[in-house]
Amino acid sequence: WKTMDTPPTAIFCATDAIALRVLHYAAQQNWKVPGELSVVGVDDTLAAELHTPALTSVSYPIAEQGHVAARSLLRRMTGETFPETLI
Repeated sequence: WKTMDTPPTAIFCATDAIALRVLHYAAQQNWKVPGELSVVGVDDTLAAELHTPALTSVSYPIAEQGHVAARSLLRRMTGETFPETLI
């Protein structure tokens, strides 16, 4: 990372678990987080909140997304159409 011509200043991870591993590795390498590197996770878990330094995490409302998907499916099954931008 530090040997790269232009090292990244941030890493966006697919999950908090991955982001926490990145933070662990960064600490082993003595990289300053958030000074030299910013790390973001997805899930908004308690582990992310309790970690030092605290992990920035994006909330991903899975239950809400499931409700939206189910309502959309039921609407499609009854013949309702959607604008192209919503499909």
